[in-house]
Amino acid sequence: MLAVAAGWLWIVRRSRATGRGPYRSTRAMMGCATVRTGPALIWPHVAPLAIGPVRGAR
Repeated sequence: MLAVAAGWLWIVRRSRATGRGPYRSTRAMMGCATVRTGPALIWPHVAPLAIGPVRGAR
């Protein structure tokens, strides 16, 4: 999460300094990274609910 946040801050900082927006590919890659960070952040809360029934089935 920290790496994605730092990446976005760097992009905003450079965009303001140069007066140009980031390339489309940069925005796409950062968008993918942001979307993939969401499930990683909530997984510790979801894992017990998802794995619990599987462990009980043994």
